[in-house]
Amino acid sequence: MIINTRIFSKTKAKDFTGVFLKNLFLLLLLIPFCSQAYATDILKNISYNKKGGLVEILAELAVPFSYVKHFPRKRGKIIQIQIKPGSKELTKGDVNLKRREMIQPDASAPVAIRDVIYEGNVRGGPYLVFRFTQIVEFKVDASKNSTILRVMVKSSEVDVKPVVKAVKKESDNSVEQLMRDARSALTNGKNAEAILLFSKLLQMGDHKYMSDAREYLGLARERNGQLDMAKHEYEEYLKLYPKAPRASTVRQRLMTLNARLAAPKRVLKESKRQVALRKPGQSRIDIFGSVSQTYYYGAIKTESSETRDQQNSLLSFFDASRRERDKHKETRLVFRGSHEVDILESYRMEARVRSAYGEYKNKENGLEVTLGRQTVNRGGVLGRFDGGLVGVKLRPKLKAYMVGGWPVDFINHQEVQTNKPMFGGRLDLDNPLPNWTLSGYGIKQLVDGITNRFAIGGEVRYFHDKKIFFSLVDYDVSYQKVNFLTLHYGWQATPKIKFDVHYDRRRSPVMLTTNALQGLSVQSVAEDIGGQEAFFTQLNFPGYPLKNRLPVGSVLTVGQLLDLGIPEAKIRDQAIRNTGVSTLMTFTARHSLKKDLTMNTYLTLSEYVPGVNLVAENDPVPKDTSFLPSNLDYSVSTQLIHNNLYKPRDILLGGLRYSNNENSKRFEVNSTYRIPLRKKWWTDYKVRVMYTINKEEGKRAARLSPRFKLDYRYTRRLTFDTSVGVDYNKSQFVGQDYTLLMFNAGFRYLF
Repeated sequence: MIINTRIFSKTKAKDFTGVFLKNLFLLLLLIPFCSQAYATDILKNISYNKKGGLVEILAELAVPFSYVKHFPRKRGKIIQIQIKPGSKELTKGDVNLKRREMIQPDASAPVAIRDVIYEGNVRGGPYLVFRFTQIVEFKVDASKNSTILRVMVKSSEVDVKPVVKAVKKESDNSVEQLMRDARSALTNGKNAEAILLFSKLLQMGDHKYMSDAREYLGLARERNGQLDMAKHEYEEYLKLYPKAPRASTVRQRLMTLNARLAAPKRVLKESKRQVALRKPGQSRIDIFGSVSQTYYYGAIKTESSETRDQQNSLLSFFDASRRERDKHKETRLVFRGSHEVDILESYRMEARVRSAYGEYKNKENGLEVTLGRQTVNRGGVLGRFDGGLVGVKLRPKLKAYMVGGWPVDFINHQEVQTNKPMFGGRLDLDNPLPNWTLSGYGIKQLVDGITNRFAIGGEVRYFHDKKIFFSLVDYDVSYQKVNFLTLHYGWQATPKIKFDVHYDRRRSPVMLTTNALQGLSVQSVAEDIGGQEAFFTQLNFPGYPLKNRLPVGSVLTVGQLLDLGIPEAKIRDQAIRNTGVSTLMTFTARHSLKKDLTMNTYLTLSEYVPGVNLVAENDPVPKDTSFLPSNLDYSVSTQLIHNNLYKPRDILLGGLRYSNNENSKRFEVNSTYRIPLRKKWWTDYKVRVMYTINKEEGKRAARLSPRFKLDYRYTRRLTFDTSVGVDYNKSQFVGQDYTLLMFNAGFRYLF
């Protein structure tokens, strides 16, 4: 968790900066950069003995270990054996258990043995992994507190080199269909099914999908939680296809996976007691979540004033889930909330329920039901709402969803907006054509009895080895306006170069009847009623100036406008006038210059046409604001990313950016360096320099923003972090120089 605090002393900025830099230098000197050296190997030797019809493989370890379990049970190409240290004192000696070692067979080894690996640096480990060049039958000796681990393998399967037989080449149609089914299973989250299908593809001999099947098998295993096996598949891919077009992507996934294996686990680890109590066929119950707290404090110092606070608050988040699942169904209860204490505002407190819902999924018939406060960004639903979502599988590739409820008002989030009911439906069609998925929807929302939004739309997605296409369109039937249109195309031109083009045009804000409430002119007036002075709010609505009268403090609603006699057509015209149009185009090029070095280049074009917000009384027909002239803004930026530059797992980013809009132009230079100090410590160093020129008045401004962040992983579940930043501003816009100091610190606990 993060705490963002801005602290500024009562002293001058220069004095404070000098003291701060001295203390920071002393802090860095106290942090140990060196790691402990270990001399002893864990995996010492591999030997082989023949006993009758069996071959005995003996793995000799440097310290005693005890057998826990292994997979698969009796037959396979890879044997993964989970072990545990035989003594707790091992971790206090000179033996580092958190590492990876491998021994490859010598000339005396059976030819089917590929290698033996000790993995102590992965989640759930340590493991001993025996890999063969063919499928073998075996038996593992479940020894306790021993330095020798034995695996017995049938000698007929390891003594003789496997005979390479002619493999019958499968028909192209069979391979194509199997690949489509496998991708469909992976897209729909059926990871176990995808694993089986991709594995089958790898066993079908030589075909054009061999490299894809290897990559997607690793992805399916990763999504299925089999991180160690996913890591093996990615490594195998890079070994077999080091120059393939997707090699850079697989290398990135492998790097991310290694980071996940080293990061704290999010899911509650099942205790031994839970394992012992659970019987075969019984459902599994997991309870997991996180608690985090963030404190923010900030101050500003100008040349003409004393230091004053800008921000002082404490923000807390709580996330808890209960999941129960078996082979037939899965149920889940989720709660996510936040609490904020604003110390500057006399300790004003605000609590928010961000999500609170129950979910049921039937794995056999595809039924899905979700009830409560939830977030859906598909099917025309615009974010968070209170209500229900029901999904039914009509055919193997066709699924229907129905949604109903009330949108959550960000300002008035504690009440259900019963005056804004919404309801709609969605159809998802998977793979009507190879590599394509389609989705269509219709949704209607009311406000105080009239239409607030009535839209139809859909999504089109296309995935291929080197190409990705995505499109989303939303059309409001009642207003006859295109609400938003999004197009995205990605192309892997060469193994090292990738291009992306993104186009987005939308109504801003989203086209709703409630947009008519923006920019209304209101004023409080007093009238003498019965000898007593009463206060009212006079509402100046376009075409109805100073005609309407409401109690002071009223929250304006569409219903009030209707009650005051304003026609619905006039309200809808004003909603159109108050709605602007934004357009965005982004061009991206990614080039892998060499191993661990990547360059990204971006070109962004943007335009925003605001709503009119003012209508003449004699102009009953609103103009379409999307065709009003506007200046085009653009920005160009480039970024270099270098991994493993000075130390393993470090990341260095450097970038340049130039932007130009109607009023000003800006130059920016930024750099970030993230480096691991020891196993539990990480630091981030960031520097950003900006220079802005105003086109009309010729005024200039410059900003220097250094940042320092320190992360400490106390345990795999508990993390602390803190950061300090300073903004030095020389500005002709403000009329004087000023300095901001920001400090943040916090924690995050996973349970």
